Amino acid sequence: THTHTHHILCRHSLSSPAQLRAKLYVFTAGAWVERGIGLFSINQRTDTPTSSRVVMRQDKSQRLVLNAPIWSGLAPEKVTDKSVRLMAINYAVEGGEVPAAQVFLVKVDAKHTGSLFSQLKLCTERCAPTSTPAPAPA
Repeated sequence: THTHTHHILCRHSLSSPAQLRAKLYVFTAGAWVERGIGLFSINQRTDTPTSSRVVMRQDKSQRLVLNAPIWSGLAPEKVTDKSVRLMAINYAVEGGEVPAAQVFLVKVDAKHTGSLFSQLKLCTERCAPTSTPAPAPA
């Protein structure tokens, strides 16, 4: 079993990020496509704020389905009582695809949506002073 926190925070360490169970969708070809269910994390580094990221791994397989830098264009938006929409450049792409900005929907338990939105907005303002996202780590 996993131990889950009941809130999500910008963390100062990548070794133990705050995590929140979520379902992730990407908007592609005019429809929402599920990317997976798993733990959604906001990882923030105080030493290099431009390397802050949103990350999600699928349950069981731990396959990386989202690995995106936090940038000013993230534009988080609370769209329902259970979901937050954001614009991200996902470096967890498969097949050698070149990552491009895409719209993602993060669905969480209704009691966590406000906190998720607030923390994404705060991280966007604090972590991403420029409009260009940082590249994925090598």
